[in-house]
Amino acid sequence: FRKAGNVLIVDDLVATGGSFESAINLVNKLNLLPGFKNKQLKVVACLAPLQVEGLVDVARKRLGDIPLITIN
Repeated sequence: FRKAGNVLIVDDLVATGGSFESAINLVNKLNLLPGFKNKQLKVVACLAPLQVEGLVDVARKRLGDIPLITIN
């Protein structure tokens, strides 16, 4: 990443949101590195074309204010 910006995290499938949560944590940790002091990244949404019915609500709660977009 060369400058500050918005990040869209994409995965093939969402169930409980664990993969999205890990990716969000990674972006947040990048923001703490000295080289990122003036290049803050912000996760603006998570996108998955497929969802596991009955578990996607768990993922939405896990992601908090970050929107979760599913296609099916």
